[in-house]
Amino acid sequence: MPAKKKLCIVQSILTNYRIPLFRDLANSYHVDIIYSPIEKKLGFDELAPHDSEELRYVKVRTYKPFSRRIGMYQSGIIKYMFRERPDSLIIFANPRFLSFWTVLVFGKLMGIAVHAHGHGLFKKLKLNIFYKLMYKSILALVKTYICYNSFVKESFIKHGFSANKLSV
Repeated sequence: MPAKKKLCIVQSILTNYRIPLFRDLANSYHVDIIYSPIEKKLGFDELAPHDSEELRYVKVRTYKPFSRRIGMYQSGIIKYMFRERPDSLIIFANPRFLSFWTVLVFGKLMGIAVHAHGHGLFKKLKLNIFYKLMYKSILALVKTYICYNSFVKESFIKHGFSANKLSV
C-alpha cells in the first residue's frame, strides 16, 4: 500500500463542526491543521484541539498590524511549508489576510498544490476592476478554488471566470 500523502489545512479559527470533515480526510492523508486560537468566544463552537493519530494541530498566532479588517497575518505557515513540504494545502480564501497571499505565492514557487476554499463572489452583483484582478490572481495561483456551494461556483461563472479551477 502506498504511503499516505501529507495534507495541510489552514484555518483562521478552528471550529468543532469542521472536525468530522478533517477526520474523513485523514482516512486518505496525513492531516496537519494550522489554526489560530480566538481571543474571545465568537459563537463558532471553538474547539480545544488535542493531537490524535488522525489529526495533528499546529497553533499559530494571528497578527493584526493594520486592523481587524485588513492585513492579518498568521505567522509560521511559510516556515511550516518549508519544513514539512506538504503535498497539498487547503486554505480559507480570505484575501484580507496577508498570509493567504503569501501561502498562494510560496505554494506556487514550491510546487505545493494549494486549494483555496470560500464563499467567493456570490454577494457581488457587479465586479469592479480590483475584484476582477484579485480573483484572477487567486485563480492563477491555486490548483483549485473549492466553492462553498454550487451558488458560489455559478457566481464565479456569471462574472466571467472559467469553471476549470472551480469545484464544490
